[in-house]
Amino acid sequence: MSNTSYENAIFTFADIDQNIEGISKVIIWKNKIIILLEPHLFGERNVKCYDFFGKLIWTIQNPIRVHPQYETYFVGLTIRDEKLLTYSDDGVEYDVSIETGSFNKHMLVK
Repeated sequence: MSNTSYENAIFTFADIDQNIEGISKVIIWKNKIIILLEPHLFGERNVKCYDFFGKLIWTIQNPIRVHPQYETYFVGLTIRDEKLLTYSDDGVEYDVSIETGSFNKHMLVK
């Protein structure tokens, strides 16, 4: 299944007159809009998923703190092997449930 990705975007849901700013990346996949938001504006839970009408489906769960010297907000978002993956600043890759925003698993990658 293909996906569409945008970076440094402003997203507008015209039907409900809602703008979402501070966006680092947008992925449209499996009839959902997954948005990586700027961490300095949105903190640790800076990945959100919306339907095409602008209804919030989920906000990602809090990242797991691995290295106390690093922040734990999310800095990357991608689709690989039909999985939604996010990456935190402290080097953890998360396999995220597209339905709930919870973690299926996580792994230290740096």
